[in-house]
Amino acid sequence: MSARSFLDANVLVYTGDAFEPHKQRPALELNRLCHRRGHAVVSTQVLQEYYVATTSRLRVDLAIARRKVELFATMDVVIPHKSLQDYPLF
Repeated sequence: MSARSFLDANVLVYTGDAFEPHKQRPALELNRLCHRRGHAVVSTQVLQEYYVATTSRLRVDLAIARRKVELFATMDVVIPHKSLQDYPLF
């Protein structure tokens, strides 16, 4: 079984944050590496958080942010359940 890498919203946000180049470079490299190997996983919640953060904080144009969400959604996307009861611990 190959390792999977769950990318959180901060990693996705930093891929486009030119104001934080010391964070952008590693985020871009991590994104490229995980995506190229097919190991990248995101959730619908992460995609939503990315969209809100980039359009409000970074003032990214809505159409550009939407297109980037579409591109990020080419990774494996998981949909969180509503309750922890759906995840048996044992």
